[in-house]
Amino acid sequence: MTDIVASGRLASASQSGTIAVRPIVSLAEWQDLIAGVPAPHLTQAHAYGEARRTNGWTPTRVAFEADGRPVAICQILEKRIAGIRLLSRVSRGPLFLDAVPSHETILAVYQALKRGWGRLGKGALVVAPSLESTPDRLELMRAAGYRVLGETGWVSAQVDLTRSEDEIIGSFQPNFRNKLRKCDKLDITLRVGNEPELVEWMIARHEENKRDKAFSAVDDRFLRVLRDASGEDFTILQAIHQDQAVAGISVIRYGLGAEYFVAWFGPDGRAVNAGNYLLWQAIRHMKSQGVATLDLGGLDPNTGYSTFKRGLRPREYTLIGECLTLL
Repeated sequence: MTDIVASGRLASASQSGTIAVRPIVSLAEWQDLIAGVPAPHLTQAHAYGEARRTNGWTPTRVAFEADGRPVAICQILEKRIAGIRLLSRVSRGPLFLDAVPSHETILAVYQALKRGWGRLGKGALVVAPSLESTPDRLELMRAAGYRVLGETGWVSAQVDLTRSEDEIIGSFQPNFRNKLRKCDKLDITLRVGNEPELVEWMIARHEENKRDKAFSAVDDRFLRVLRDASGEDFTILQAIHQDQAVAGISVIRYGLGAEYFVAWFGPDGRAVNAGNYLLWQAIRHMKSQGVATLDLGGLDPNTGYSTFKRGLRPREYTLIGECLTLL
């Protein structure tokens, strides 16, 4: 059973409002609220929380309300033993319903989160905020009672899909566009779907990729639950050349956002620039589904893969690193 504090004082000049914390147990209500978030993140998607159960975490979802109006939502992952909460984690949350929430609202929401999940005797609370790392936002986290463990955390980039296709492709780096033109001259076909056979193909390629390149990532159980919980919001795009599947990527949608998740590019796929082809097709497909922003799933300055993503000339961003509170 989650301990939810009813309210916390808004730190506004008038001190006239309150933040109420209300549990959300309905999938329909969560989906309706996240659909109204201007800047959502995959780790706050309902399906992602369900998939995290495979790692021993239990998701709790709440709304933060001011004067009866939701101002933010949050998916909190809890680790419990014998019913005792030992640790709570929030990844890229809470999500604010206003595109530019006031400093007072941000402060009040994080204070309410701390009161509900970071109290003495209720386990530690670790939050990787959804806030971009700026001096004023870092100071807000400290003012809310958090110890900032890292000034910078998740680094990624987003492609704005509200533009026309011509505007989007025109913004790409010349080398990326040139490779797309070469793809147009080759016999590359696209398969889009999320049926079990295609999902299992993607999972097998992902596990193969992890073994070959010796990196850690989500496992097959996580991906199967994520697909089942996402339904039609889980999409695989597969590139086929000369009757062979040569590359594949998965994209997960959540409200107005979508994230490029796992990918595999075989040697034959790399030879025909299938990665460029699939990213462009993912952009087109997500745009057709009404998605406003495609997140490229993280950037690492030490990998060539991030150089490849930067060929799209996306908007890069850096979030605040993990913040801790015990009291």
